[in-house]
Amino acid sequence: MKFTKGPWEVKTEYGEFEIVSGKEIIANSHKCTQRGLCNEEINDDAFANACLISAAPEMYEVLTELLPAVKSFGGTYWVNKIEAALNKANGN
Repeated sequence: MKFTKGPWEVKTEYGEFEIVSGKEIIANSHKCTQRGLCNEEINDDAFANACLISAAPEMYEVLTELLPAVKSFGGTYWVNKIEAALNKANGN
């Protein structure tokens, strides 16, 4: 699967949080009620979501690099957890 190269960062644009790579918008995060009302608490959640999304390329890279070292220690718990996260990121 091909990903947009990082780094990704969060920018605020028109009351929404955009996750961008250079000039490319990767995604945006906003949360409002069903009536379209946004409040500070909801925007805090949207910002936290945007920050998590923007960290995805670095987290993916770290997990990919860490997996061989974790495998060398034996055991399956952490190997399974890392592989599951990477598989999810790869759409599997």
